[in-house]
Amino acid sequence: MVDINPFMDVEINKLPEPDTLRGFDDFRRISALEVGTGNRAFKSDESGIWLGANKFADAPFSVDMLGAMAVKSATFKDEDDTTFIDAKGLISTANFTFDSIRQTTSLETTSTSFVDISSFTLSFSLSRTARVLFILTGVVGSKCELTNASRRTTVVMDLDGTDLNPSLIWQALGTNSPVIPAAAVTIHTVESVASGSHVLKGQWKVDNNSNGGKAIVEERVLTYLVLGK
Repeated sequence: MVDINPFMDVEINKLPEPDTLRGFDDFRRISALEVGTGNRAFKSDESGIWLGANKFADAPFSVDMLGAMAVKSATFKDEDDTTFIDAKGLISTANFTFDSIRQTTSLETTSTSFVDISSFTLSFSLSRTARVLFILTGVVGSKCELTNASRRTTVVMDLDGTDLNPSLIWQALGTNSPVIPAAAVTIHTVESVASGSHVLKGQWKVDNNSNGGKAIVEERVLTYLVLGK
């Protein structure tokens, strides 16, 4: 048996100088890099980095020296591993929440100041400031029992106590019989809405309630769509 002394002195050997490392005089002076071969390689030079092609311009994935990235296909997932962007574009509704309410019962009001259209309300919340599309569509009209008189119905969307313009307006010429609403009209607006909880309502009024003046609304739809959070 041979005795081995693990504590014996061993002569120190220095690492090779940079100019002896198989042709590389200094790693800091490398002008190009290639891992793999042909179209199955990762490459880098003064153009940037790329993979999947011999040339930077032909690569399905590349990033130039200014940070501009070209990707032929990509999938992005959130913290729950749910895909929200794929090769065809945005696919998730998580950031595009929406809701809608539809009513068909005919209503009338004689109020000359804005009041809520009964139960015509939506609530939503945002985790951060976002652009939101608001749409109100309705069949509206007005009536007056005075011949050759007119009454004007104004309908607005109200968000958290503030009217959103433009207004939906319908003016009808009154006769001795009520004027039946005959116009389906739509208003819409895109607003920047802060984070937090919000309430959207439809409101309306008639400009003059004398001589039987009334605002009338029949079928109506109120909708919001968050255009990204």
